[in-house]
Amino acid sequence: MVGPLEHAAEHLESPAVVGLVTALEEAYENLNHTSNAIRREALASMALPTLFKRRMGDTSKIRVAILGGDLAGILVLRGLLRYPHIVVDIYDSESSFSKEGLAFEFPYTVQKALYAIDPSLNQCLDRAGAVSESMEAYHASGGYTESGGARYPPDLYVPNSIVGRPELLSQLTADLPRRAVHLNARVTSIRDDNGGEGVVLVFANGSQERYDVLVGSDGTDGLSRKYVLGVDNPKLQLEHTGFWSLHLRVPLARAQEAIGTEFLDPSKPKQVRWVGDGIFMQHNLLNDGRDVQVTVYAQLDPAPIDPKSRGGPATPLLTPDELESSMALLEPGDFEGVFSTLKSEACKGIVKLFRSVFTVQIIGPLERRDQLVTSPPFSLRHATRNACLVGCAACPAPLSPHGSTAATTLAVEQALALTRLLGRADSKVKVSTALRTYDRFWGSRSESLMQNAFVASHFLAGRGAYFTELDASSQGENGHTAVLLSEEGFCEFIETLEHEEQALRMFVLETKTEEAFGFMDQLLAEQALS
Repeated sequence: MVGPLEHAAEHLESPAVVGLVTALEEAYENLNHTSNAIRREALASMALPTLFKRRMGDTSKIRVAILGGDLAGILVLRGLLRYPHIVVDIYDSESSFSKEGLAFEFPYTVQKALYAIDPSLNQCLDRAGAVSESMEAYHASGGYTESGGARYPPDLYVPNSIVGRPELLSQLTADLPRRAVHLNARVTSIRDDNGGEGVVLVFANGSQERYDVLVGSDGTDGLSRKYVLGVDNPKLQLEHTGFWSLHLRVPLARAQEAIGTEFLDPSKPKQVRWVGDGIFMQHNLLNDGRDVQVTVYAQLDPAPIDPKSRGGPATPLLTPDELESSMALLEPGDFEGVFSTLKSEACKGIVKLFRSVFTVQIIGPLERRDQLVTSPPFSLRHATRNACLVGCAACPAPLSPHGSTAATTLAVEQALALTRLLGRADSKVKVSTALRTYDRFWGSRSESLMQNAFVASHFLAGRGAYFTELDASSQGENGHTAVLLSEEGFCEFIETLEHEEQALRMFVLETKTEEAFGFMDQLLAEQALS
């Protein structure tokens, strides 16, 4: 006899029951998968805004990309980080920001502008070992070398602060947020996005990033300059001036051994300039007086500046390969030949110092500048509706120490102006107006500053146009530098520098900034009405 349990077991094992159980199990499994998918979809929908913001940032904020890590770009970064409505990144293709090049020289007004960009920089020059140095100028060659004394600026002249490039850049980048700095990031192309409302950076690894604004700080041969000016713009083709430059930095004791202690006294720091016939030399103290930077600036090819300039063994013509690479290679004998007219013992010591450092070949960059053509309209000079240029990407600078000072001035001035204007653009629709204002007021200003720097640099080397109307032809041998280093001529030169300082104050700290703000407000009002 079969009991109830056995009877029930028989029914449970029947095909009908087994099929029903299997169907119920499959239905439950499908229901479980569906609920999990629903839960995942719900979680994803809740997390999507967070992930999007993490990737793209708050879409209401203005996204700014700085391409290139020179002084101007780093200062723009520091300035824009102070504005909460702006998200900013800086990209550089190298593993560190470039620390090669001449020291930075800060006139007094430029120091004030630097601190206005970011008040936390107030002590950065001191921390970087800046040295405040008076200025002296001497003849390096010609009949006036031995008899002519030093020339000094007027008593009211405020000495400049001179600081080593690596020391200052270390100070400027030490506390930057890691999220904003992208090294080893090579950009291969730049294109418009959304009809010019933004830009897209394409990187060597295939990735892309979109920004509302591009700030080009990648130099005269960088992608930014091509993007802003246009690939067919004649201003992309730079002209050689015929000048060449080289600098070195050595410990104080080694420099004193070559040049003498008279000109290198840390207790009486001074910047000494040597004015020669197609030659300019300068040396100054760095690193709290522990190091010395020495620079030579010479005309290798007279043709670009003055076809009638005296040639001779001291001015070898440049080869096509050198012009193509914008680098000049001099054998030791050629290098000494360039400076063969020097009569000052200190200058001869400078030549020997370079020869002791560069023992085989001496390679230095050739100076280039914008073509002397009619400038394009204001709206296309240094900015478009979504991009602008700063530093040497905007204007090539002379390779002389004077040119380096002008480049420092330009970098600080542009950074302060651009950060202020973008800081006032509290929405994306105002970005193009800020860039148009920057172009209107600082485009021509930048070109004028650099044009004067080239004239001054060549004049200091006894070439180019005159600062003074004094009659150089009546001065006999080495008449050009005789005019410069005459009491009257040198005073006129210093007055020219003071005029530049006044222009700087006007553009950076006084009337031009307010005028630019008024112009921007007027454009925004017109934009609102239309």
